Amino acid sequence: MHLQRVGVAMSLWLATAVIGVTPAGAGGRLDHLMCYRMTDKFAVTAAVDMIADLQPQFTQRGCTIVKPIEFCVPASKTNVQPPPNAPDVSGQPLRQDYVCYLAKCEKKSVPPASQLIADQFGLRPESGFKAAKICVPATKLPTQCGAATSPTCGGVCPPGQECRAAAAGAGCDCGPAPCGGAPDKAGVCGGDCPTADQQCRPTTTTNGKVQCTCQQQPPPPCGQNPLAGACAGECTDPTQKCLPDVDGACTCQQPPGPGDFCGMVPGGVCGGDCPNPDDTCVPSTADPNKPCICEPAPCRQDPLNGACSGTCTATAGGGTCHLDAQTHQCTCGPPPCAVDPANGQCGGPCPDGEICSANAANQCECIAPCALDQQQVCGGGCPPGTACKAQGQDCTCVPPPSCGFGAETAGACSGSCPVGTSCHTRPAPKGLECVCLND
Repeated sequence: MHLQRVGVAMSLWLATAVIGVTPAGAGGRLDHLMCYRMTDKFAVTAAVDMIADLQPQFTQRGCTIVKPIEFCVPASKTNVQPPPNAPDVSGQPLRQDYVCYLAKCEKKSVPPASQLIADQFGLRPESGFKAAKICVPATKLPTQCGAATSPTCGGVCPPGQECRAAAAGAGCDCGPAPCGGAPDKAGVCGGDCPTADQQCRPTTTTNGKVQCTCQQQPPPPCGQNPLAGACAGECTDPTQKCLPDVDGACTCQQPPGPGDFCGMVPGGVCGGDCPNPDDTCVPSTADPNKPCICEPAPCRQDPLNGACSGTCTATAGGGTCHLDAQTHQCTCGPPPCAVDPANGQCGGPCPDGEICSANAANQCECIAPCALDQQQVCGGGCPPGTACKAQGQDCTCVPPPSCGFGAETAGACSGSCPVGTSCHTRPAPKGLECVCLND
């Protein structure tokens, strides 16, 4: 009897030393699966070979998938009562859901008659192995806005849009939410208005409530536009134009006549047309005999669409006119890490040790190169057209599969898309289709 206890103790010690275990009762590690039986009417007919590369004796060939029977999610084990008197074998962290299918495999291909198995509850021999089910990675998808199955439309849409009845034909689609309701906590309204010259703004109704309504935008009065650094705005007299006077102040005055070229106009200011309509007629300090010259507009932000445009001179810093990520102002200098309009890929300078590449949200960002992170998962930046993937024990930048059904995740739309977009599932005339949509 004493020798038997010694033998069990030695076996447990050997399992601990060879497998690698953690103290019993340790929690917080997602290395378990919580599985649920479910109702699934999905019909599948498929034959597969299940190759157990790490344990070839458990390989099964010619298996037939019968039907889905369980849905499993990663879980961490805590509060085991009573605490097991055995080493707690730990596994790799899990992040993926699984769907388990009832399976039938060839009876002639079975593992050896007996295997010594160790887990947190003890060490014991196992025999009579028979293939029973196959679990495949899965993912839960939100209900997408699509064909209406009820009197009202519903489902997920991009931020700022809502699921509504399609303008043409039956079904539903995503579109901007109409202006209405109450302003947000900051007192700002948002929503779609019928015409481009209207804006969704707060309005006080006759009963004293503040509501968001579409209002006609009045033009701003004559003054200096702080974004463009030039005079702009409307004048009361439609025959006048908002121009700088001799002191540089913006006033309403008679503009140069049609066809007049850049030069001094009444009032002692520069005005007139330039050969390039994008240039501006400004005072000259270089040539006394030529008081006004045409110069390209400096780097500035368009007040209508917020885009940065203009010329960057050497004194302004050179480079390109772009939006600074820190100050949110238009500035001149080397182009930042962003989408290169020439090729649609990420490009731009980054600090030493980082590269400009697409992050997990598929947006351009300065990130560390492709490598294992602290959780031993491959991640980081890669050259354009490649993604960081595990190759054996290393992380390598390889061309990812294009957006498609099961490209990277079984049973779902997955795969690579152009920067700024991601792979989504969308209703199609004959079912569903995988498309790259803006994030």
